[in-house]
Amino acid sequence: MNEEERELTLNEITANTIYDRMELKDGVLKNKLRSMVADILTEEIDNYRAVIRESIYGFESNIGINAVIEFVCERSLVCYEDLQSKTRKREIVEARQICHWMIKNKVCYNRLSLDAIGQMIGGRDHATVLHSVRTVNNLIETDKTFRESLMVMCNELGARTMWIEEKKELKVTGYMKNKNNEKVSIEETEQAEHTEA
Repeated sequence: MNEEERELTLNEITANTIYDRMELKDGVLKNKLRSMVADILTEEIDNYRAVIRESIYGFESNIGINAVIEFVCERSLVCYEDLQSKTRKREIVEARQICHWMIKNKVCYNRLSLDAIGQMIGGRDHATVLHSVRTVNNLIETDKTFRESLMVMCNELGARTMWIEEKKELKVTGYMKNKNNEKVSIEETEQAEHTEA
């Protein structure tokens, strides 16, 4: 594809307009200035995007670990006691692994070590949590439907996720803020639902 066929970006169009108004004669100087202005514009646009993203999304979750565990249990149709048990039934193990992955990858507010995460969910050790995270990461890479359902679950919990194809990685990129920038508990949400009904 030659340069004439290539679609110009907004930065390039703006840079070209500036140079045309300057009426520069030297082609080398003109190209250097065009490149500098395009870089400056790109940086400015990236800064504005970051400001907008920060105003919409926060950098810490408003959801607690127990809320994540309850949510995963509800979505997986597994009761909390089964999740805490030593059973190795596939559906229970998968729910437990998803909980480990979500907490480790900070879908919820988390300052816990791997050992503490394991103790919270079924009395496991840090090696089990690491194995769970690796297993879920492998499923994310290989099973598109699993990846999409996990992304939906994260989004429902308020965590914004992004699939990075080059790295084959699902990354939490931010958290939804509510209108008043307040932390919202699951109990408050449930109470609001009951009063509306």
